[in-house]
Amino acid sequence: MKRNNKIVNQLSSLFHLLHIVAIIGLIVVIFMGGINMFKTDEFADFRIGLTSEMVNLPTEFTLSSGDSFKGECEYVMIPEFFKISNWKYKLFGELDKVLIMIFTVYLFSLLREIFTSLALSKTEGSYFLLDTYHRIKKIGYLLLAFSVYSFFKSGLFSYLILDKLIVEGKVINVSADFSIFSQVLMVLIIFVIAEVYKAGIQLKEDSELTI
Repeated sequence: MKRNNKIVNQLSSLFHLLHIVAIIGLIVVIFMGGINMFKTDEFADFRIGLTSEMVNLPTEFTLSSGDSFKGECEYVMIPEFFKISNWKYKLFGELDKVLIMIFTVYLFSLLREIFTSLALSKTEGSYFLLDTYHRIKKIGYLLLAFSVYSFFKSGLFSYLILDKLIVEGKVINVSADFSIFSQVLMVLIIFVIAEVYKAGIQLKEDSELTI
């Protein structure tokens, strides 16, 4: 039991530190974003989640066995970011960075509150608190909202903003990255954990009524 309490205290301290670091990161992102907006001759990174159709590209490789290949292979291109100088897109890119940092700050805030409340509740002899259940649910909703936002951003850029993408002389057809929704599995796991935790709260209340 003492070891469990020690782990909970350590996690509480860790997420408290990460929360502070995230807040500092948010301030830095806002400050640097403001500076970048006034630098008209500087490109800004516009990060977006995209995926492409299968593309044949010249490829050459050698295996450790000595076998080699030279020809064309199929690839799926996943652009990480685009460098854009247009102020409207720069503004959207900077706001995107700020929003992601706000998500991060709020996530670490919830995790900090969860483990802080667990560390304090050990004196009461119970880790099952209704407030903790609600915070776990909030984390699930937060990650779900982030997944939806990421897909919306990906779809908006690929279908409405990006007109043509050419790589090595080839026109690449891109689309929204549907793999983003694989994060929904994590969200479902968090909701399951929340409901299991809620069942623990109900068992605790039932045992108290029985006593």
